[in-house]
Amino acid sequence: VALEQAKLVKIVQEDRVSLDFDKELTKGYENAKVKITSPSLFDKTIYSGYTGVGEKKTATFQVKVDGKEAIKGKIKLSSTRGGYFEREFTLN
Repeated sequence: VALEQAKLVKIVQEDRVSLDFDKELTKGYENAKVKITSPSLFDKTIYSGYTGVGEKKTATFQVKVDGKEAIKGKIKLSSTRGGYFEREFTLN
């Protein structure tokens, strides 16, 4: 199929999920109010390969929040087959 050929010639990226928080909350590693502890990759993105027809996958992040106030963020999913999805969330 077309997706298989596109993967062979490397013109599509694998599915990926990331979290996005206000830069002020993540600034300064030791003093950051919000730390994404997993995944440990620098870009804090989960790369999940290519999702096939009818296939489901999960992505799990571990986040450490310093303080008791609610924190808002966004989850972002980008997929060649599934498109782009973005949704806001609140950590309490």
